[in-house]
Amino acid sequence: MNLFSIFMKGGFLMWPILLCSVIGLTVIIDRYIVLRKTKINIPAFTVRIRGLIKKRDISGAISHCMEEKSPVANIIRKGLKKYRLGHERVKEAIENAGRQEVSKLEKGLSVLATIAGIAPLLGFLGTVTGMIQAFMTIEDLAGSANPSDLAGG
Repeated sequence: MNLFSIFMKGGFLMWPILLCSVIGLTVIIDRYIVLRKTKINIPAFTVRIRGLIKKRDISGAISHCMEEKSPVANIIRKGLKKYRLGHERVKEAIENAGRQEVSKLEKGLSVLATIAGIAPLLGFLGTVTGMIQAFMTIEDLAGSANPSDLAGG
């Protein structure tokens, strides 16, 4: 018995479960790719930015942030753009940028959470459906069913 025949014997609920698996795997792969692209050497980046800020080269620090394609660089860049407006405005800009970056990174995770909740319920529904079919087989055989009658699927 191969995997395809087992899948086909699983009944009609195997298709939605397969769809959930494909969607979930797609979201996981997408998030992995996005997170790999945003990888940055934070200690080296921080040292470079601090050095530029100590030299009062804010435009250089902003340029360096624009070169890095990462959430951390985007957050720092938005804070640096408000540098001359005072501590409160910088803090506010960093908090807003942080929320935006987290939102970008969490994209698709609600879909994954929904699938993680639905897929086991579909599996349980398939089990219940199979049990109902087994009891209907017993009823059709007037209560004298052999184990082989039920094991066939």
